[in-house]
Amino acid sequence: MTISPPCGIEASAPGKLVVLGEYAVLHGAPALVLAVGQRARVTLRRIEGPDSILESSLWPGRKLRFRPATVRLFEREEAETRQALSLVQHVLAGFRSDFEACLGERGAIDLKLDTRDFYSGSGEASRKLGLGSSAALAVALFGAVHTFVGTRRGSPHARAIWPALWRMYRGQPGQRGSGVDIAASCFGHWVRFQKHPAGDLPLLEPFSPPLRCPLLIVWTGHSTSTGGMLERFFRWEEREPDAFRREVDALTRISEAGSEALRTCDVNRFRLTIDQYAEALQNLGRASGLEIMSEDHRRLRSLALKLNVSYKPSGAGAGDVGLAAAEKPGPLVVFRHQAEAIGYHVMELDQEAQGLEVQPLPEWASV
Repeated sequence: MTISPPCGIEASAPGKLVVLGEYAVLHGAPALVLAVGQRARVTLRRIEGPDSILESSLWPGRKLRFRPATVRLFEREEAETRQALSLVQHVLAGFRSDFEACLGERGAIDLKLDTRDFYSGSGEASRKLGLGSSAALAVALFGAVHTFVGTRRGSPHARAIWPALWRMYRGQPGQRGSGVDIAASCFGHWVRFQKHPAGDLPLLEPFSPPLRCPLLIVWTGHSTSTGGMLERFFRWEEREPDAFRREVDALTRISEAGSEALRTCDVNRFRLTIDQYAEALQNLGRASGLEIMSEDHRRLRSLALKLNVSYKPSGAGAGDVGLAAAEKPGPLVVFRHQAEAIGYHVMELDQEAQGLEVQPLPEWASV
């Protein structure tokens, strides 16, 4: 039986900022992650014709042709393009039989991917901000296709879609990340995330704390390869297991304390754990040889401490973004002014960012 798909779907998902738990989350520690206002957007429409069309904000004006029911979706493209689309390939491949059933022999899709929110500048001067654009795109694309092939009206509930989304994430070749970014993009707001000891679905607690701690995102101006940092981290574990365990245990204790402080609305203690985690990341970097606390992060942390502002790298470190926190907005205003004066890009942080959102396009809504 041929499924009749909708005319089109639009979906979006937020990026993420890891607040506490970097590196230690890979070994069972709880992590705190916050969805951010930057969103990846996907538009999927049904069209007639043998070939489907993909357009991306990464390649303005370029149209890639593919067939969603085939094994190698982008085999016509050069190796660099295929590599850039490996995550898209992985998401779409999981729905291959669904596409074949719902599109039939003459149907195709027009797929538009937009991650412009995650870049600073435009054209050749555009640089990636390091706020989880790949995870956000994967979640938005998964939500759009899941809804499209299932002919579901309205937005899928995050809890309902999460198990299939998690299986997709864990099934990526060579995937060694924690998945904390996928959780933030799916659920939005704050998420307490912890890997399941048996390898099952992670333990999740999406929430919105009643007491807010003012926060800012600071971009260092330099991108980091998270995969490269993790690979070196795991190699260090193999070389020096005792030192590895000591440093990871220290990170774990701080992350647990920070999670509890946020849960009990103890802003002072929460800020203290941010400072402690920054120090522990610096110790981890010294022990492992990873430049987690780069020169940019050290400069920003020094500036923050003089203003009674807490600061730490967010994510893998070495570049990308950092997190600044204060008990009240005033010190953050001064910190922002001084950070921008020496060349850093500071962004407001939306602590109410919604998770995955999926909606029918107008022509479907009117059917």
